[in-house]
Amino acid sequence: MRSLWLRRCWTRGLFGLAIAALVAGVSCSSDSNSGNGDSVPQRLADFTLLDINPESETHRDSITASDYEGRTLLIFFVWGSCPVCRANLNGLAMVIDSLHEEGMTDLVGIGINDHATEDFIPEIGEIGIVLPVLQDTLITAGGSPAGAVVKLLNCTNTDDFLIIDREQYIRKKTRSGEGHGTEVDMSTAEGRTTVMHWVRQIDSTAVTPSLGFGL
Repeated sequence: MRSLWLRRCWTRGLFGLAIAALVAGVSCSSDSNSGNGDSVPQRLADFTLLDINPESETHRDSITASDYEGRTLLIFFVWGSCPVCRANLNGLAMVIDSLHEEGMTDLVGIGINDHATEDFIPEIGEIGIVLPVLQDTLITAGGSPAGAVVKLLNCTNTDDFLIIDREQYIRKKTRSGEGHGTEVDMSTAEGRTTVMHWVRQIDSTAVTPSLGFGL
């Protein structure tokens, strides 16, 4: 009798461990698309927006994200009336210029203006940025950042910064600026050096579907 009771306890214990392991596996898999860490990154959702930068070669053209597949893409969300945002967008342009000089000619960068168009146009010529700056859509009347692409890419606000690899995986999602939980400041030499390191590392490694790779 005692032997039967022990066998039942042992069986129930193994069953409980199996259920616990299954639950833990489901929990881990739910975080696998964060874009950071060692999880499998998300693919970039496609979108098409209008380039509003009068200094850009593609001014007034529609830009589609998937057209950049095969190239490393840097995306920075900017509010044109914010001096810190403009300084970081200029820093992004400097990062791209520096990496182009190193031979990384397949690197491209775009800004996405997540406030009303009028906020950005007067300032763009003052700093000479030639990167495409795309106008997000569905901006609220009050000018708050409620653009469709902001939501589509699961971003939160101005200063969000993404690094997209050649296969259109989001390999890095962070913030660049001052305060507000930002990780780097591309307006500084130190911040640009950090971003350049990230880009080099991402550009030299591919995503493994079963394992992933992030920063």
